[in-house]
Amino acid sequence: MRIKWSIFIALGLAIMMGLIVQLMRYEYGVMRHDVSHEIPKFETLPVKNAVIPSSVYTETEKYLVIYDSMEPVSIELKENIKKVFQYLQKEVHFAEASSFKTPSTEYNMVIITFESLNRLQNMEYIIHYTAKGGNVFFAIRPMMDEVFESLYRKMGIQELGTEYTTNGIHFLSNVLIQFKDEKVPGDVISNSSLHVTLDPRSQVLAASEEDTPLLWEYDYKKGKIMVYNGSTLHLKVNRGLLVGAISMLLDSFIYPIMNTSMIWIDDFPAYYSHTVDKQIFQLYRLNKTRFFRNIWWLDMLKLVDQYGTRYTGALIETYNSKVRPPFSEDEGADRNNLIIYSKELINHKGELGIHGYNHQALSTDNRIMGFFGYNTWKSKEDMADSLREVLRYSKTAYPNYEFKNYVPPSNVLSIDGREAVIEALPNVNSISSLYLEEESGRSYIQEFEMAKDGLIELPRITSGYLYDPFTRWAMINGITSLGVFSHFIHPDDVLDKERSLGKPWPDLRKEFTSMIVELNQQYSWLRSMTASGGSFELQKYVNTKWYFEPQQKSLKGYAQEFRGEVFLILRTENKVGKCTHCQIELIDQGVYLLRVEQEKFELEWDLST
Repeated sequence: MRIKWSIFIALGLAIMMGLIVQLMRYEYGVMRHDVSHEIPKFETLPVKNAVIPSSVYTETEKYLVIYDSMEPVSIELKENIKKVFQYLQKEVHFAEASSFKTPSTEYNMVIITFESLNRLQNMEYIIHYTAKGGNVFFAIRPMMDEVFESLYRKMGIQELGTEYTTNGIHFLSNVLIQFKDEKVPGDVISNSSLHVTLDPRSQVLAASEEDTPLLWEYDYKKGKIMVYNGSTLHLKVNRGLLVGAISMLLDSFIYPIMNTSMIWIDDFPAYYSHTVDKQIFQLYRLNKTRFFRNIWWLDMLKLVDQYGTRYTGALIETYNSKVRPPFSEDEGADRNNLIIYSKELINHKGELGIHGYNHQALSTDNRIMGFFGYNTWKSKEDMADSLREVLRYSKTAYPNYEFKNYVPPSNVLSIDGREAVIEALPNVNSISSLYLEEESGRSYIQEFEMAKDGLIELPRITSGYLYDPFTRWAMINGITSLGVFSHFIHPDDVLDKERSLGKPWPDLRKEFTSMIVELNQQYSWLRSMTASGGSFELQKYVNTKWYFEPQQKSLKGYAQEFRGEVFLILRTENKVGKCTHCQIELIDQGVYLLRVEQEKFELEWDLST
């Protein structure tokens, strides 16, 4: 009799569990908390255009970059500056050193991007431009040549020494926002620099670990000269340093930003094995499945509750290695994980994106796929079929959910792979790969921009749980230049000794938490959002065109293609007073965040003192 009752009880429990799962599927199949649905469609937003005085067009800011096509690093630096000025929305002109004559006084700044000043035969015109009130930025350490030796005292240098390698950087000013007095080690940044003794009137903004001046400015008659005594501003990761230096050379400098903070969890939700990891078991007496469910995910949700963090998950159906159809749900899929984790992600104002049917990157290139140990796809049609399968799989749990973001496995995506995404995932409007170049040279590298095929390029700048000096450096540069924190992690980084440096989860959790804490304390103005929110803000960022009118008593801004609230960074030596049609917040010494609410705003200077 007892055996019969035991059977009935077990059967009853199984039925109850089944009902609970079905109820969860029913309740969240409608996705009442679908973040992507809360965001209006960009194309439906009303467009406003400010009436711009004709004088603003004729007196707009202009910058001149002089480069030397004979120096490869000069070309790289020129291209990096060109992209930076596109983001800053400043008019920039370019001139070849060998044919350059004289800078017009209409230029707000002249930027020198080459080492051998002998290539510029008429440097006296640059000095004359400065003396009359112009600004000159030497964006790379000059080479010891005749022209430089005749010029260096006018650049704020008292004595010249030899060239050598300097390590690290110590900021004596807030060139990077909220980064004064911070130090970056030599394994993150090193420069080819000159031994120099500066004129006492030179203002040092940054120095090396050896206390060699790396960045300084010097008043020359009515103008200013800034010198970067280094060789690294051609690197993409250093764009924040480049923007900060340019902005500090002028009395006032204003530029648009995205003002977004985004975190992706790649391979989430996915199948997590019931096998045992030795380190995890020693700490928690749990297998991998239970660890991710009971420890890791609860810790991740605590960051949401404490700091308002919002995650974009990039789901994957299975870890099989199939690249030939038919594609179907197999034993590597875990629909219960999909339902449970997705429910909690969405309930915490997160978002679901697509990572793939499996983790085979979308490429038909044998060399790239072989490098990552992947099987090569035969055709675009096969890649599209696999994406249709993961979409079908996700719809079994959430039939009404619209997936807007695609994250390529291993950050690899070929042209035909991209076409497969467009064909198979019609609601996807953004792709999130990498912003910074990496060593293999095989990743899909992006800028924050709109692609010609209509997709939004929404890259990630940093990654991992480890808050190491390079991650922090890249993060601060992204915030200063773009107003963007864009980061991704994988759940199984915890299990990978290389990605985690062998550190246990408590240590990784502590480092990741310290990253989030600093972000919230130092850059509390950044708005936490998912990929859909970031995509929406990026569209406003790139489509809104700004024109500024600096006056003695005020600064006026005029926007074209204005579609609602946008953000600007203002660095100024002036005391800020009343702001009309905008809100202003001091975020660092002399640095302000402007939230602009209409297509025209006016900021008045406080001249009372």
